[in-house]
Amino acid sequence: MDWLKKRDEEILKSDEYGDWVDIRDSLGISVVLKCVSDSLKGMKLKVERINVLSYTVDEKIKNNLVMKIVIICNSTVNSNALSSQFIAKAKKRRLELINLSSVNLKCCEKNFTFIKVDVIVRQPPKSRERVRVLVPPEGVNVSNIPMTLEQLLSSIVADEGRCHAQEAYLKDNVIHARLLCSKPNHLDRVELIQKKLEYFGNPGIDVKRNSTVNRDEVLVRINMVKRERLALLTWGNVQAL
Repeated sequence: MDWLKKRDEEILKSDEYGDWVDIRDSLGISVVLKCVSDSLKGMKLKVERINVLSYTVDEKIKNNLVMKIVIICNSTVNSNALSSQFIAKAKKRRLELINLSSVNLKCCEKNFTFIKVDVIVRQPPKSRERVRVLVPPEGVNVSNIPMTLEQLLSSIVADEGRCHAQEAYLKDNVIHARLLCSKPNHLDRVELIQKKLEYFGNPGIDVKRNSTVNRDEVLVRINMVKRERLALLTWGNVQAL
């Protein structure tokens, strides 16, 4: 996903679910999305939104596309029923389903269904339709979604003082985390960590210096957590979400 490196602010969109970018599709992403949408309609579900969280192409298998997708609708989605509907509707779109799995999550009074779909696109589209794809926080590799809260925070802060999250949890809509950083503390690094964590809410940071082992302990508290954004990156891996 090389387009992520550009991070063109003019084409980025931001909402309660995260940051997004519209890209030109030449791989068949839009075809898969339409097949998922048709499948949900066949299940008589009312869909609020369908978005792409990540996509990868297998260089060894021609036209093999693996996508992670979030669905928000009026009910939970049964994985077996969705697979059956997808198979039934895939033929006319020249798709061959290899595997489809899903995770359901109730969050923010909404029904989230996260699916991973592995398909062969027999006939990639000639017209390059625009599709909206998630732009994750800086440092997060979308291929690792879903992540635990510790993995997520470690990815985001890793470059700032060689930090990693020793522990992290969500309670009463507040993220509490303890980071260990192996480089000496500098104010600019603390500010950068705080800036990055603003993706999820209103962070506060307290640094405890341990001169004996040349290591900082950074205590993080993120208030007013944007739970929808957290859900898209962790799926069902965070308790109390």
